[in-house]
Amino acid sequence: MNSQTTTKTREGVFGPRSHAFLSVLIYGMLFVTLMVATGGSITLDNLLLPIVAIYASVRIIEFIVKRRQEKTPQWLVVGSFGIGAIMAVMMTILSLST
Repeated sequence: MNSQTTTKTREGVFGPRSHAFLSVLIYGMLFVTLMVATGGSITLDNLLLPIVAIYASVRIIEFIVKRRQEKTPQWLVVGSFGIGAIMAVMMTILSLST
């Protein structure tokens, strides 16, 4: 097994996942879980529109930071998780109030 094959199996075929993708994944899992737990209805507007905003904002911040530094800072990892989690809670509250 050469190093290129080892790298592909470790990082996946498409390369490493960005923090923007992971924060969108966190948002989706938490939002669906919270809506099922509270008995709310899950619509595409409540699920997809925040995903676009989360992905765009985290990806832009990640691009700016990665351009200046080689390693990803810890605040970016925690911040992207926080954005996904906070947005899921906010959208659940907004969805239940309407």
